Amino acid sequence: MKIILDAMGGDNAPQAVVQGALEAHVQCGADIVLVGREEAIRACLTGPLPEGVEIVNATEVVEMCDDPATAFKRKKDSSLTVGLTMLKNGEGDAFISAGSTGALLAGATLLVKRIRGVRWAAMGPVLPTATGRALLCDCGANADCTPEYLLQFAYLGNFYAQRLMGVEKPRVGLLNIGAEPSKGDTLRHETFALLEEAGASFDSVIKTTCFLSDMADFAAFNAIYGAYFVSKPARSCVAAKQLPKNVLVEVELIAA
Repeated sequence: MKIILDAMGGDNAPQAVVQGALEAHVQCGADIVLVGREEAIRACLTGPLPEGVEIVNATEVVEMCDDPATAFKRKKDSSLTVGLTMLKNGEGDAFISAGSTGALLAGATLLVKRIRGVRWAAMGPVLPTATGRALLCDCGANADCTPEYLLQFAYLGNFYAQRLMGVEKPRVGLLNIGAEPSKGDTLRHETFALLEEAGASFDSVIKTTCFLSDMADFAAFNAIYGAYFVSKPARSCVAAKQLPKNVLVEVELIAA
């Protein structure tokens, strides 16, 4: 597998990104392409590049203050745009960036394109629960969602949990302010009806305070609910004190 990595994206880039990439290369054995300002990347190295790691020069950087909708177009030689273009052209198997989420979403949607039939992309981090792991979708990419979008997120999450997490029959839940179907806003009510009608391994409505107690393998919701949940994990689980200490630490690291 060849992973294309935005070396200029995220906090403490490129030093932290390059260091993590080299460690991942040793641990996982994947080929890695570091995309960014070559001089800055090489300044982070303590020796020659190991076999399987290469650098592709990109002179521009998408900053957090840039307009996410147009940044990848205006900065065509940015590490983000160059990396996504490489992925589109089949020069790698995956692209990773810790930079601007909005610019990454816009660039991936317009350059790499969506899977046929999928109307909108979503972010889906995997979080530890009391007994295993659970996928959240969406957690920050879409502030305004329709019931159809959330239904598609349910199908996407179901497929991801089966193929990549090894869950034979994923339990799909709808994150809400309460566990009763009557609670929540119109979006939650309409989505609940669609999920019940479609099946989609729909299990239940999940109250945010119970998600980490392993009530589902996957939860569908919009970015406002998801971003808040990921940023406040310890407060979002009434069973937090029952979780193993190492799980709480992992949650805190994800939310940092």
